[in-house]
Amino acid sequence: MSGFSKKINNFKALSQVSHSLLSHPKNEDLVQNTVDTILLEINALGEKFDMALVALVDKERRNLRRVASSQTNRVAEKLVKSLRHEVGIKISEVVTPLTHKKNLSVLCVVQDKVCFSYDLVDLMCPPLTQEQAREIQKAGGLKTFFIFPIKIDDQVIGCLILSTMRKLHKLANEERQLIESLTDIIGIAVQNQKLFAQIKEDKKRLAKANRQLQALDKTKNDFISVASHELRTPMTAIKGYVYLLQQTDNLPDKATQLKYLQTCYDSADRLITLVNDMLSISKIEEEGFALSKGWIDLASIMHKAYDAVVSIAIRKKIKFTLNIAREPLMIGADAKLLHEVTANFLSNALKFTNRGGEVALNLSIIKKENKEFVRVSVSDTGVGIAKENADKIFSKFTRLEKSYVKTSDTGTGLGLYFAQRAIKKHGGEIWFDSIAGKGSTFYFQLPLSSTPPPPEED
Repeated sequence: MSGFSKKINNFKALSQVSHSLLSHPKNEDLVQNTVDTILLEINALGEKFDMALVALVDKERRNLRRVASSQTNRVAEKLVKSLRHEVGIKISEVVTPLTHKKNLSVLCVVQDKVCFSYDLVDLMCPPLTQEQAREIQKAGGLKTFFIFPIKIDDQVIGCLILSTMRKLHKLANEERQLIESLTDIIGIAVQNQKLFAQIKEDKKRLAKANRQLQALDKTKNDFISVASHELRTPMTAIKGYVYLLQQTDNLPDKATQLKYLQTCYDSADRLITLVNDMLSISKIEEEGFALSKGWIDLASIMHKAYDAVVSIAIRKKIKFTLNIAREPLMIGADAKLLHEVTANFLSNALKFTNRGGEVALNLSIIKKENKEFVRVSVSDTGVGIAKENADKIFSKFTRLEKSYVKTSDTGTGLGLYFAQRAIKKHGGEIWFDSIAGKGSTFYFQLPLSSTPPPPEED
């Protein structure tokens, strides 16, 4: 073949590889596809290389990692089988530390020079032993290896290893120039694949950020809806009744005045509850929030929570029972948070249980997988929770207007969300069972430790 014809064919090979690169600009396997095309086109020119392998520098781990390989049919099966049999890995998993300067792959990268060898030991040790490398070379029938640096903007980023089953002493100038041009194309493929991977990762991050923004926007809208309703209603009531009490020319009787004042008091109390709920949520959601743990008597906390709401049960003629397995019952926990969680359970149970119903607060100890846990449950015979609302019961601002709830006081939708966060902060579990129209039972469970927690640091 004349020199001119050789150049024409080399140009065609470069054109074909470039076309393959441009045809798959967003391919995750772009480097692999490029190596496959390079081996195919080189062999089409009659060069008869049997394996092409690309190794790239990992700057963070300071090693040379094989990332793509391509073999002819007569070598592929033997080589892959031998690698798996000898060392139990794929050829793409072979990694060489950059500190091993005697390794020709590393030498090629560090010194930016073309290297040549008849011995696979020079390229694959480490990580392979000399015996493993020679066994693999024998199995694959490979006799000659050429290593070319791969560059991006004059910076060496890896190497291309070409091997053949023939014993060659050197490459012709035209062959060498062709392969060096092909390594430039591999450099472009590596760069494009990295850019594609970065774009894909950025898209994932943007999608995640977008979902978070949508969730925040929904939370904001829910907050505005709840706050405007929950703030406006009691403030309107206070304003209206205060106005009536200011009409000195037409004051109602004393009993009615006291009734007005009680409504104002209840409305103010509702406002305080809302503000406290908001503050509790804000505090527990803080990134650096830490539990104020101490060695506490959980039985005593249950008594206090019971005593705080027993008057509501009496007023509604609800049978309200307290069942405690052991007193005292000492655990390491945040007393204030557990009191708030229990109070929330009880408040909901009494709110959604009709006159004459039953509510029970239970404190028990259970054993599970040779470990002891303390379990608090609040059961009621109230209206229950519809199945379609079960999945969102612990979500922020969840108010079950479309459930089986038959009360006008639907609350802020923050109590159970707060309860879940508080129990999870303790490393515990929280859940509920409910049958619509028959009642619900809410639980939380914590590990029962036999030793007190360490004292809090000042």
